[in-house]
Amino acid sequence: MSTIVRSPAQSLHAGLITIDEFEKYEESCGERVELVDGHIVGRSEMGPDHVLAMGLLKEALERLLPKGRFIREDKPVRIPEFNQPFPDLAVVRGKLRVYAAHHPGPEDVSVIIEISDTTLHKDRNEKLPNYARCGIPVYWIVNLPGRQVELYTAPTADRYDSKTVFTAGQSFPVVIDGVEVGQIAVADILPSDPAVDGNGA
Repeated sequence: MSTIVRSPAQSLHAGLITIDEFEKYEESCGERVELVDGHIVGRSEMGPDHVLAMGLLKEALERLLPKGRFIREDKPVRIPEFNQPFPDLAVVRGKLRVYAAHHPGPEDVSVIIEISDTTLHKDRNEKLPNYARCGIPVYWIVNLPGRQVELYTAPTADRYDSKTVFTAGQSFPVVIDGVEVGQIAVADILPSDPAVDGNGA
């Protein structure tokens, strides 16, 4: 479960923090935090495997994205009115300057991606329902311990009706606004496996 860090002194919503309140707090707190279900929670530090997988996936995605889409890395997405997560990667519409005065909302997002190592429970059980509820069309979890990619589509009230799991040796489709623009090999975005590579202890 997530650890609640703290709340601004005066919330107007029975203890729940709105996005606007959170943004004022986050600017000055100096900590890695995000807003989940109206609560300010800590964000885990990224280990080397997490950073590597995120970089490899971003590099692979950038080669496939159609014109008019770009990738935001570890940046906020506004999910009115009590959620502002910082997904590891998000494919969004437009160009950088479109978001000069505001962060993207659900209508701007084509794909959200979380790289999960220590955060798997949170990404599946806390973030997934919120992404589905606001209509994010495609959600990926790169499950590092399981060495697989979980691809969720068809969002409903608080879940995704379709889940497909891709493992090393398979490739998964990159679907942007209903159109498959290419595929990425799971093995190409995972850190090396010492047990396979012969580098284990």
